[in-house]
Amino acid sequence: MAKEQPVRSGHCSMKVIINGVEYVVRPLSWNGGRKVYRVVKQEGDMPVYEVGVGNGYFCNCLDQKRHKPQGGCKHIKALRALWLI
Repeated sequence: MAKEQPVRSGHCSMKVIINGVEYVVRPLSWNGGRKVYRVVKQEGDMPVYEVGVGNGYFCNCLDQKRHKPQGGCKHIKALRALWLI
């Protein structure tokens, strides 16, 4: 029987392309049923968004705050498509 390996902590991130634009996605937390990711655009002024699911899907981008598009903003849709939220 294989010896159980110790749990190691560390950091991870992934690159995601949304509509031709590169973003870096990194998990922030998962507590109390709330899963949150930091999504950083890799061009321009490199805005940072917090995207996740708790009591519904959420993102702090302007599109989501102002217009609340059906199915969520492009950040929510991308993370949902990847089964992250």
